[in-house]
Amino acid sequence: LLREKGVKVYVISLVQGLKRERALTRARVVNLLRRIGEGSGGKVFFAESTSEVKDIAGRLLEVVRQHE
Repeated sequence: LLREKGVKVYVISLVQGLKRERALTRARVVNLLRRIGEGSGGKVFFAESTSEVKDIAGRLLEVVRQHE
């Protein structure tokens, strides 16, 4: 539905928080985020730390600007 409407979803997830979850829960979360992001034509980024989020946000901004 998102792709049909031309809505791209870009996700930034902190892996740090996912590491504390059980393996099955973590796998489901990762799968869901990928389905939402990639299924909409967007992208999913997994950050190892909060400091990495800034770098990812910069890369994401470049990706979005290229597609305007």
